Amino acid sequence: MRGKLTRRQIDRIENILIAVLACSAMFLVGQTNVFQAFMGQGTGQETYRAVQTTELPDQKPVAVTVKNDLGRCGLRCDQASVDRIYDQGLRDLLFHTLDRMEKPKKSSQEAWQQAITQNENWVCYDYLYNIPFGSASGEEGRARLFLITFRNGQADALYGMDQESGEYWTSHVGTSGLAMPAPVQALAPNQARFAFETEELSDLLPGYMLVDSQAPSCRVYTSSNPLAGLDQTGILPVLESAGFNLQAVSIYESADGTVVREGSDTIRIQQDGSVIYHGSESGEARYEAASPKELDLRKQAEGVLALLTAERTGQASFLCQGAEEQSDGTVILTYSYLLDGVRVSLGEHGWAARFRFQGEALVSFEIIFRQYESTETPCAVPPERQAAAAAEVQGQMGKELQLCHRDDGSGLTRALWTVREAG
Repeated sequence: MRGKLTRRQIDRIENILIAVLACSAMFLVGQTNVFQAFMGQGTGQETYRAVQTTELPDQKPVAVTVKNDLGRCGLRCDQASVDRIYDQGLRDLLFHTLDRMEKPKKSSQEAWQQAITQNENWVCYDYLYNIPFGSASGEEGRARLFLITFRNGQADALYGMDQESGEYWTSHVGTSGLAMPAPVQALAPNQARFAFETEELSDLLPGYMLVDSQAPSCRVYTSSNPLAGLDQTGILPVLESAGFNLQAVSIYESADGTVVREGSDTIRIQQDGSVIYHGSESGEARYEAASPKELDLRKQAEGVLALLTAERTGQASFLCQGAEEQSDGTVILTYSYLLDGVRVSLGEHGWAARFRFQGEALVSFEIIFRQYESTETPCAVPPERQAAAAAEVQGQMGKELQLCHRDDGSGLTRALWTVREAG
């Protein structure tokens, strides 16, 4: 079985999904009042379109900060809570704000900070790395941070920060009819602040960093190789997940593990948990994205990740660290494991998976399989204030501090502060 769907199959799937989503939306509107503020029922406000035209990756933010009528609430190092509030309205809010955005204009860090301190309510999304987006108006861009501000109860403006360039942009949303979701409006305050609002940290950390007086709550995780000890029979499910025809493959053992060939395609399943694929760089591709756009390349890469690693990652998910275009035109997507909103630095290179595309064709990838499970042991992570002071002593003042789980092969991962390099 090949890993590539035909255009007709893709169109049929998309049509079915749109129909299901539309029916689900109508059912929810009829059953609950939660969505009434969104839909503008009884207010004369514009209603949402049934068909979503905005494009975003499936990746969820790792942190969310909200200013509602009750105060400030910051959620981080708690992916379950971030996912829950994202699914309870913040995802739709971002999608529909992007749908209504006007052409973005260059902005500044100062304008971003004023939007936070002077607007009545707002929502800030942090994806840790840039994500691409496409809007209904045809605008495309990339941002790590998104900030939606409200005026008179409606979304009024959208701000973005590009992590790689450090540039800020803003877009007027106009008469949006988009209210803050009821579950978000009900979040209890925990006095979350950004570094620029904290006098002793404003010169030590980037202004957009979320800070807290308390130490982040992280736990130690166990790390294991789920492919360790597999024989030729044991690797068959991996081959099937990769779309290899078991009746047409040749299998042989090497010093590092098992090598499988089908035609001009090769997949290596190594003893260290690495799965390395090389496909033909001419002729029909086994895996092919819908287009060379980054969004479509990510969909293809993440589809392969989901198939191959299903039920083999434990409590970890995947985070795209970005896309890099090479001098020969190929594009490399790099992924890390994510544990409760904290990136995992794995082994020598730090990443968990890399995918190389030529145009739409996925020509090679490497995935390092790891299975992570939480323990009851807390990590001794100091608050940002202490970590920022230590970074200043080491000559790293002004750089972003990022929590990171280190997986060094010992079987345990512990979170610690690291200095994030640019980009």
